[in-house]
Amino acid sequence: MCGIAGAIGRLDAQIDSAVRSMSDAQRHRGPDGDGFWRSNGSAEETGVVFAHRRLAIIDLREVSNQPMVDGASANVVVFNGEIYNYRELRAELEAEGCTFKTDGDTEVLLKAYHVWGRECIARLRGMFAFALWDSVRDTTLMVRDRMGIKPFYYATVNHDGCSQLLFASEVRALLASQRVPRVLDDHSVQSYLWHGFVPGPRTIVADIRLLEAGHLMEVDSRGNIVLQQRYWSAPLNSKQGVSDDSNKSGQDVDVERARAELNEAIRLRLRSDVPVGVFLSGGVDSSVVTHGSMKASPDAISTFTIGFDEAGFDESEQSADYAKEIGVDNTVRSISQQDFVDLLPTALSNMDQPTYDGINSYLISSVVRDHGIKVALSGTGGDELFGGYESFSNLYNAHRFGRFTSWMPAALLNGAIRTAQRIKNPQGMELRKFLDNNKTVASLQHGSDTVAAYQALYGIFAGELITRLHQFDADESMTYGLETEKLNQWRATVAGLPVESATGFLESSSFLTERVLRDADAASMAVSLELRVPLIDHVFVEALGRFPASQRYQPFGKKNLLKQIGLPEHQWARFDRPKSGFTIPISEWIGDALGARIRETLGDKELARKLRLSSSTIQELVDFNTHENRQLLWPRIWSVFVLMNWCQMHGLSSR
Repeated sequence: MCGIAGAIGRLDAQIDSAVRSMSDAQRHRGPDGDGFWRSNGSAEETGVVFAHRRLAIIDLREVSNQPMVDGASANVVVFNGEIYNYRELRAELEAEGCTFKTDGDTEVLLKAYHVWGRECIARLRGMFAFALWDSVRDTTLMVRDRMGIKPFYYATVNHDGCSQLLFASEVRALLASQRVPRVLDDHSVQSYLWHGFVPGPRTIVADIRLLEAGHLMEVDSRGNIVLQQRYWSAPLNSKQGVSDDSNKSGQDVDVERARAELNEAIRLRLRSDVPVGVFLSGGVDSSVVTHGSMKASPDAISTFTIGFDEAGFDESEQSADYAKEIGVDNTVRSISQQDFVDLLPTALSNMDQPTYDGINSYLISSVVRDHGIKVALSGTGGDELFGGYESFSNLYNAHRFGRFTSWMPAALLNGAIRTAQRIKNPQGMELRKFLDNNKTVASLQHGSDTVAAYQALYGIFAGELITRLHQFDADESMTYGLETEKLNQWRATVAGLPVESATGFLESSSFLTERVLRDADAASMAVSLELRVPLIDHVFVEALGRFPASQRYQPFGKKNLLKQIGLPEHQWARFDRPKSGFTIPISEWIGDALGARIRETLGDKELARKLRLSSSTIQELVDFNTHENRQLLWPRIWSVFVLMNWCQMHGLSSR
């Protein structure tokens, strides 16, 4: 796990300094070593410059430092991540006649490319973002892992008449080059206000782009992108309904196959030359990973939990009980409101882009790192892959009833909802919960359009309120907070799918990849912790594609298939309780000391002006943040606060 940086194109006299500055800005990602490499070529000739910051996890010797040059081919790589099946690949390559100087995965990647070319990507099982210079073709291959666990950012710049493509593991590193203007992307601001994060390939910075998950691109010696394409897509469960009893043996085979792949995913992610810990939240996902790690590891497993005084947000007791039941060590750190306020400046400074979330990952990562552990496993991905979120039931209901309501004016639809809310029978409780959602009207008006309904249900701000708050006309290039082109791509992907599968695709493609994984990477690497996520191992994800949609996702929120795959049956009942999730009680704290800190930033009218934000609309949000309205409004107040704070910290403003 590391931080990478580089430049490709015409190399001016100051390019080495710029790349070193990008590398230095990522020192937290790799405190154990650094390296620098430059291809032959004088100033103002085309060339390649690579830099690397190393967090040593496998083969701790200096011989495994990067950038790494392959003696046989003269190819060079800078690589961030882990290839978990590197031992198996090494054995194949040795059979092909390759010899190795290291015991790590970076050299395996170099040799794999030399022997198999670009086809080597299909053999990699892991998380990765790398740039590999091909010495013969004088091109650089840039690749991001299938699920988007590791980030890869790039920008095309022109410095003193020299055109270059810069790349790095973080947005802030590219800004540190002093070659990327500190200008906000106003389209991204609108997208951020809708989502609480910026969906790729855009970033919050106008000239910086994100290489999307499961994509590769090739750059020529002049820094031009000559190829950019997707190389992997997750399978979509197109079948509806559970197989009948006559095919029960087939169902059992699928479960056994998925169980074997999950066990293998966990086993591979325990490969490390340093101690490994596990995040344990008390829910199904982290418990599955903890149970699997305990079975696979020859060493004792240490688990880590964050607790809060606020009962509705605290799962530390459940975590401790589960750890005791299966016989693993569990460390709990309780976080008070004052603790949170005290660490907030540091947590915010460690955000690579503004995000509504991410501080929770920073808290737990800090606890793990404080105990001398450099690698941790997380249960990230279980909700998206197995129907754990309310979005699955909400979109299912929107789809069921939207056929009958999409023609209704909002006033008439509101009246129908008020009538339906009087339903008292138990069968109507799920419907009532859906109808109580303040965004139900919007979702029902788009019920047959799953993508639009999803965006309507989960927008923090939407439509008119965004245009009042952010004084920028995004015209037709933006729809429901997304670039219209991306929205239409998603619509085409989910067309004809069962609504459960469509929701799973949206949660995985949007929320998981664009927010959860991105935030987790920035937060964990801020404290030099490598975070591994076995539930989204791509081979396991492909195994899940064999199940009918309803078997995989229903009943919504229960994640029964995950329990069946990953836990012994006697443990299932302990998770039959309302989902809490690893959520910080900001809604409880925002009226107290935390609220004072937030109001200070929101009241900065000059800062708001620089960001095209309406001070009067911000003040309306603050004034309306009474105790009665807090559950509804705190996400809006918090997201604007984070945006303003991040832009102020990094000197960004609109054009």
